[in-house]
Amino acid sequence: MQTDTGVYAIRNSLNGHSYVGSTLALRTRKAEHWNDLATRRHRNGHLQRAWDKYGSGPFGFFVLAANVAKEDLLKLEQFYFKALRPAYNICRVAGNTLGYLHTERAKKKIASAGLGRQASNEARAKIAASKIGRPRSPETIAKMAAGHRGKSNGPHSEETRRKISLAHMGKVGHPQTAETRAKIAEGMRRVMTPERRDKASEAVKAYWAKKRGP
Repeated sequence: MQTDTGVYAIRNSLNGHSYVGSTLALRTRKAEHWNDLATRRHRNGHLQRAWDKYGSGPFGFFVLAANVAKEDLLKLEQFYFKALRPAYNICRVAGNTLGYLHTERAKKKIASAGLGRQASNEARAKIAASKIGRPRSPETIAKMAAGHRGKSNGPHSEETRRKISLAHMGKVGHPQTAETRAKIAEGMRRVMTPERRDKASEAVKAYWAKKRGP
């Protein structure tokens, strides 16, 4: 006969719902459940939500069978599943890994293994440095070239170059059409009349008077 083994139930006195489990360490199993529930990291979502809703007060830990032989634990747990129909158990099959609680020792081993740990800044720097200067395969180069085709910084087609040239005609540093040059020359030859000069002078005086203020 094994000592400290057994089947237990966690019961909510407010609604009568329960959770049934078996363990090789009855003396520590309640503490494990209560700690995980209090820190909101219990693996059984049904039980965790009930704890969050009602608080710890209504919940009690009851030993249904103690000092059970290890080989008989699952059979006895299954018996209580059928007898009590526990509402908080995720699966009604004894020994299923859903809802399994790790011991503190197991949790420390998982944590020390660094599962899911993000890479440190030093590790990320080493990964980046290892990629610098790495030769690209012809396939990779071809894919990169294909991805850049048609972008604004890539080579323009003949049609695109023609449109750009037309758009820039008449601007400084770009060729002007004969019509544009004729209009500019005509404007340059225009001589201001005395009347126009007087108006321009008055406008300049009024502008600076306004800038200076009263």
